[in-house]
Amino acid sequence: MGKLRRARTSKWSQRRKKAAAWRRASNIGLGALGLGLVVAFLWLVGPPPPKRATTLPAAAPSSSPASTVPPFYPSADAARSLPATLSPAVFSDPLIARVYRIAEQIPEVLAQQPCYCHCQRLGHRSLLDCHVTDHAAT
Repeated sequence: MGKLRRARTSKWSQRRKKAAAWRRASNIGLGALGLGLVVAFLWLVGPPPPKRATTLPAAAPSSSPASTVPPFYPSADAARSLPATLSPAVFSDPLIARVYRIAEQIPEVLAQQPCYCHCQRLGHRSLLDCHVTDHAAT
C-alpha cells in the first residue's frame, strides 16, 4: 500500500508542477501582450508635441514697427463717441448673431483692438468699426 500512495503522490505533485509552470507561462504571456499593447498605443499616438518657449523671441528689426500693427484706439476715451454695432437680429447664422450680440455689449473693448484683416483701407480705425457694418461677418 505504501508504493501505491507514493505513486499517487508523485503523480499529483507532477500535475501541480505542470500547472504552476503553465500559470507562470500564461502570466509572462499576458504581461508581454499588455506591454505590446502599450507600445502599439504609444506608437499610434506619436511623440508628445514640443514644449513651447516661455519667452517670446526677439522681434525682427524694422524701419517702422508701428506700421505693422493696424490702427486702434489706445483707450475707450480716445474713441470718444462709440458707434453702434449692427443688430444681431440681421443675421440668420446663430454664431454670427452671437458675435454681434457680444460686440454690442463691449464696444469700448473692441475700439481698443486692432483688426488684422487690414480693413484700415476701408477707413476702419479699430475692430469696433468692423462690427458697425457686416464686415466682421465676412
